[in-house]
Amino acid sequence: MEDHGQGMVSGLLNTSVQVGGALFLAVVTAVISAGGEGAGSAREVLDSYRPGLAVVTAIALAGLLIALPGLRRSRARRSVLVASSPPARREGARTGGAAGEEEELLTVRD
Repeated sequence: MEDHGQGMVSGLLNTSVQVGGALFLAVVTAVISAGGEGAGSAREVLDSYRPGLAVVTAIALAGLLIALPGLRRSRARRSVLVASSPPARREGARTGGAAGEEEELLTVRD
């Protein structure tokens, strides 16, 4: 995505989430209201929630089934060694390295 279009896409995504949430709430509220005939006993009120919970579960499962194919599998990442240096030496210590060794500046490992 290009830099100048990111704000528009972000706004569109946030608006979609807000509108989708409002529609979801309206549908679940309508289903719960249709299940009860008014203020009755506590059992009747709780029984009116069952169809609403079924709708919530169905929508959640549908969302999961829609989202699963879009998930990416993790790919092997490339590691880049930017610079390497020989181990630190103490003054006066002898090293076994050959004179004139060059450091490797960039290595890409697959």
